[in-house]
Parts: sequence; C-alpha cells; structure tokens
Amino acid sequence: MLLLLGFVAVTAFITLFFARRLAKTIGLVDKPNARKHHQGVVPLVGGISICFTVTLTVLAFDIDIAHAGLFLFSICTLTMLGALDDKYDISFKSRMLCQALLSLAMMHFAKLELHTLGNMFGLGHTNLGGFAALITVLGVIGAINAFNMVDGIDGLLGGLSIVSFSALAFLLYQEGHSSLGLLCLIFIAAALPYIGMNLAYWVEKERYSWVMQEA
Repeated sequence: MLLLLGFVAVTAFITLFFARRLAKTIGLVDKPNARKHHQGVVPLVGGISICFTVTLTVLAFDIDIAHAGLFLFSICTLTMLGALDDKYDISFKSRMLCQALLSLAMMHFAKLELHTLGNMFGLGHTNLGGFAALITVLGVIGAINAFNMVDGIDGLLGGLSIVSFSALAFLLYQEGHSSLGLLCLIFIAAALPYIGMNLAYWVEKERYSWVMQEA
C-alpha cells in the first residue's frame, strides 16, 4: 500500500509541476476578489492534477471498485466542467444541470440512492420513500458546491478534503470496504502535493510582500 500511495504522491507532484506552467501560459489562473482571499495569481490546476492522478492509478493498478468506469467518467466530467468554468465562467444553471445528470446516471447505472436519513432528527429513522431520487440529486449537487464554495483561501479546500477522506477511509475500513477505503487514501495522497505547493506559494507571496514593505 505504501508503494502505491508513494506512486500517487509522486505522480501528482510531477503532473502539478508541469500543469502549473501550462496554466500560466493559457491563462487558467485565479485572481483574488471579494470572495477569494488567496495571495497573488494562482494556477487553477489542482483539481486537474488530482483527477488525472486518481484516474491513472485506478486504471494502472486495477483498483477493485464497483462501476469504476462510471466513477472515472463522472470525476473527469466534473473536473473538465470546473476547468471550463474557471476559464470561461459557465452559467450556474449549466453546471447544476450537468451535476444533476451525473447524479441520475449514478442512480440508474450504479443503483446508488439515499433511502433514509437515519435517525437525523432523534425521532427514529427518516425514510425518504418517493422523495429518495430528488433528495439524492440535491445531496450530490449540495456536496459538490459546498466544497466548491470554500475554495477561496489557500489550503482550506485541500485541508477539508483530507479530513473528509480520512474520516471516510476510517469508516469504510471499519465496515470491511477496503477497496473504497484505499480509494479515499489515494485521493489524500494525490491532494498532498497540491496542498504543499499551494501553501508554499502563499508563503512565498507573504515573504515577497513583507520585503517590499520593508524596502
């Protein structure tokens, strides 16, 4: 497992290193604004690097996950959609439509659907009944956009992702779903180089600002 995760981290680092250079050339960069408080111009290739690394790892090492083709198609589509949105500012209606269609594909082909919210309100299990499909779609769209909305401070999104995937990996291993638990660890290993470069870039910008103020 350590060899596999090491391969993931190195591949993600190499991909990110070259993708950052390409992003600056084609203008795929993020600038600070009222919502985004990062320092300086940041190349928008973290998601692309992680998606490429995870896809390559699943295919190269034949990670045993159900409906791997659908999973890889979905993450690649969402990554491409995100990159196009960063570059051309796609309408939120178009983004949500794509996310909803992927949710429906997940339910149709993989038979994955929320049927209960558990004992969420302390009154026993809340069964969704006929609203299961609608709640599932809203849940998928909500989860995607909840992470997207916190992508405004250096290291925040990466840190939250690692916490989320770590918790999921622990729960999945506890329940005997070792392949899915390994997939969560692969995501973490792929995200670490992104977080490292993201924070290192922030530190360098802070140091540059401090030097300029002193001068």
